Amino acid sequence: MNTRTPSHTVDRVVDSKLDTSTQQAHLPRGSKTIVVPFLKSTYPEIVQDGNKFKDYLDGQYKRYPELFPIAMKNGYQLDGFTEPSIKLELIQRRIRINDTNEDYTIRPSFVMPYMTGYVEDVQKGLLLMKFNVPFWVISRVLGKNPMYWWRIHASLGRNSIVGTTIKDEEKIPKDIVADEKVTWMNGKEINVATTVGGDCVLGAAICTDRSEKSLEESYGVFKEEAQNVKPGYAPESVNTDGSKMLQNAFKSLFSGIIIILCYLHAILKIKERGKRLGSLFHEIMDRAWHVYHAETKRIFSQRMRRFKEWAIKNVNAPAVLDKILRLCANSKIYQLFYDHKSAHRTSNMVDRIMDQQDRFLYRIKYFHGNFMSAELGIRAWAILMNFCPYCPRATHNKDDWICAAQKVNGFRYSDDWLENLMISSSMNGYRQ
Repeated sequence: MNTRTPSHTVDRVVDSKLDTSTQQAHLPRGSKTIVVPFLKSTYPEIVQDGNKFKDYLDGQYKRYPELFPIAMKNGYQLDGFTEPSIKLELIQRRIRINDTNEDYTIRPSFVMPYMTGYVEDVQKGLLLMKFNVPFWVISRVLGKNPMYWWRIHASLGRNSIVGTTIKDEEKIPKDIVADEKVTWMNGKEINVATTVGGDCVLGAAICTDRSEKSLEESYGVFKEEAQNVKPGYAPESVNTDGSKMLQNAFKSLFSGIIIILCYLHAILKIKERGKRLGSLFHEIMDRAWHVYHAETKRIFSQRMRRFKEWAIKNVNAPAVLDKILRLCANSKIYQLFYDHKSAHRTSNMVDRIMDQQDRFLYRIKYFHGNFMSAELGIRAWAILMNFCPYCPRATHNKDDWICAAQKVNGFRYSDDWLENLMISSSMNGYRQ
C-alpha cells in the first residue's frame, strides 16, 4: 500500500507547480529494518550463531507478528551480516523473505536507528526533550553537541505516527479530535494540523495555510498512516472548532464522518466578551453549562430554547448576545452527540496536548530552515508525547511507568520506555 512520508509532504509544499498525482509515494529510509527485543548481554552470542539466531527470531515472530512483514508468514532465510558499525562496532543479521525476495535488517532493540548510540545512553536526553529542555542544555549535561541531540530527536519523525503508536488495528480510535496550531517558519505564519485520539497524538503535519486543500493534504497524512495499519479505516466522528474549511477537509477525506462542534469553544467565545458583566456573566455561564449537561437530546433542545429566550430579554451587551445566539443557532449540530455517545463533545483532549505542543514550539523558537526539518521535528515531538512516561503522581503508581501508547494498546514491549519505542517503530511503524 502506498503511504506518504514527511519528505513527500514537503515536496508538495515546496514545489506547488509539481503535479502531485505523478509523485510516487514510498516508504521512508529505515523501513526495511525490523527491530526485535534483545538483551544487550546475550545479543553477541545469539547473533553469531545462525541456529540460535533463527530459533530466537522465530520465537519473537510468534510472539509479536506485528513487528514483522506480513509476507514473513511463509518463511524466510538468513542472508548474512551487515558491516560492523563504526560507531558501536556492532553487527546485525539480514534476512530474506521467501515470498517477496526482499531483504530486511534485524536491529536489536537496545540501539538507536543508524547506530547513533545505545538506548541507555540517549534515553535521558530524549526524556528531557519531552519536557522542553533546550538542546544546548542537554549537550552541556549529557555530552555530545546540540546538533547530535537534534538529529537523534528528528530521526524519530521518520516513523509513522499511527503505526508506531497503535500496534493492533482494532485499537485505532473511532472518535478523534482535530485542530490546527498557528506557528511560524522563518517568520512566515504556518499551521500544524494536529489529530488526537485515545489520548495519543495520531497526526502532526505542516500546512502552509488554512485553505481547504492544504488542510486536506495535511490531515491526509493521518488518513494514509491509519489506513496502512487498518485498510479502509474511517473514524466515525471528529470534534472540531467552527472552521468550515476544517470540516470540509474531513468530509472530503472520510465520507459519512460525523462532525461534532466543540461546545467549549462556543463557551470560551462568550466568556471572552462577557467577563466585565459581573453577576450577569456568572449567570450566563451557569445557564450555558446547564444546557451542556442535559441528559437527552429533547432536554438539551428545551434548555437551549429557554437559554436563548432568557438571553434576548436579559443580555444587553450586543457582542455577548451575538455569541450566545450563535451557540443557540448550532443547537441541532450539538445534538448529534446524543446519537454518538462515544464521540467527543469538547476539544479538551487536543487542547491539553496542543498546550505541550505550544511549549515545544516556543522552546525551539519556532521553525527555521526547510519544511522537511520542520515536519520531522513536529512528528518526532508527537511520537515522544505518546511514548514518554506519565508523571507517577498522575498514574498513582510510583513503582511503574505508563505512557499514552501503553494506555491505548494495553501492553508494552519493554520496561524501558525508549526501548519500548524502538521496538514499536519496527519497519518505521509501517505494515508491509
